[in-house]
Amino acid sequence: MCIRDRLVSEDGEIFKFARVVEGMGIYLIKNKVESQYFEKIDLNSFVQNCIRFTEEAIAENNKAIVIPASRDFAKIVSLEDNAQIAVFAKFAQIVSNGENVKIASCENDAQIISNGSGACITASGNNAQIASNGNDTKIICDGVNSHIISNGSNVRIADSGIRTYMVSCGDNVQIASCGEGAQIVAKGKNTIIAAIGKSSIARAPKGSWITLAEWVKINKPGEKENWKLKCVKTERVGERIKEDTFYKLADGKFEETIGKK
Repeated sequence: MCIRDRLVSEDGEIFKFARVVEGMGIYLIKNKVESQYFEKIDLNSFVQNCIRFTEEAIAENNKAIVIPASRDFAKIVSLEDNAQIAVFAKFAQIVSNGENVKIASCENDAQIISNGSGACITASGNNAQIASNGNDTKIICDGVNSHIISNGSNVRIADSGIRTYMVSCGDNVQIASCGEGAQIVAKGKNTIIAAIGKSSIARAPKGSWITLAEWVKINKPGEKENWKLKCVKTERVGERIKEDTFYKLADGKFEETIGKK
């Protein structure tokens, strides 16, 4: 059975479609979402697929196999709590409005919007755009040129990508970045930022903490580029460094700088 024809879950549950467009699936499904694709369908083909699923489940001792798709341009909308969404498509667009949702995307150019609390979002492709509006969210990002916007409190963000740009608006947020060229903007109270990647900068409101690292190039002319960690330093905003001001670490000191456009 071709994955593009799969219209029921591995547990035999019928997918609840928001709508269907030619060549691209947009659908709602309880608890679990798979990235899948199909042409326009009608009720007859839907019923036939359900029957086919039943026959296969019986033949395989009631255990159905669902293979994640890998085609481009997936669009997924989930309104359920505790959903698990795994997408392997480029240009994926994912919208989730449930609580405690888990979202994973591993291809480039993903757009992820999560509006519920307790979400766990993982994006490992390049050019990812992530917007999270819930509290107690965990965001993990590992790609190039990713953008992260978080509006919730008690959020945890971990970034290991390159040239990540992130904005956090909630209180009590913890941000850890070890990627190169990160730009971090915190607007909420009691934020803790650790940006220890090369050429990273950060700014935060009064009372927050910022940790930055300084790296120096150690290779000789003509050799492969190589960097060594020189210094790591932490400052509390409002004491020796200004609030809402970008800083980098240079010569072991926090130095004001300009955000990258």
